[in-house]
Amino acid sequence: MKKRISILAIAILLALCAHDRRAAAQKAAGPESSALLISGDGFSFMVQEPPGWTGDTDRVRRYGVSVVFFPQLAASKAADVTIRVRVDEKTRENLAEDLTADLNGLRQQYPEIQSSELAVKHPAYATFPRLFYKPGSFFEYVAYLNPGPQYPFSVAVAMSKAKSAASPGELAAFESVLKSITVLSGAE
Repeated sequence: MKKRISILAIAILLALCAHDRRAAAQKAAGPESSALLISGDGFSFMVQEPPGWTGDTDRVRRYGVSVVFFPQLAASKAADVTIRVRVDEKTRENLAEDLTADLNGLRQQYPEIQSSELAVKHPAYATFPRLFYKPGSFFEYVAYLNPGPQYPFSVAVAMSKAKSAASPGELAAFESVLKSITVLSGAE
């Protein structure tokens, strides 16, 4: 009888601790955000909706991605701002070379394109960020995440904005999406 009570007490204690952790995580994420489980051929990951944005998996074909986030703020909608997350087959571990290749490709299409560093970093995955822009035309914030050599894919997070640089709120949403990505499956 004492063993049953002890086991029951431990089970209740563990359940309470787990509930407290989930509640703390939800509080930190904010009341408006929710986690999305995204899966595809050979991968799955979780990503958090930033407050004031809505994740959409119905319109992904139009963007060629796994999930796209749309802002609720009228000014961001008017500037056609989107945050997109895509999973790509990985051909190398150093994804900085992929960013260089992307810039070279964009320069063929837009000879006046500019590029600058972007200060964002995933807490666990190697991060390769860059800003590509043509002033008065578009701003493209891009970060490639390498979840590790055990995964045959990388995760790309991109945010586009027409005509002007992203606002502080838009940059915060981009960074929030990037930092919230957790790869769940797909390791070789």
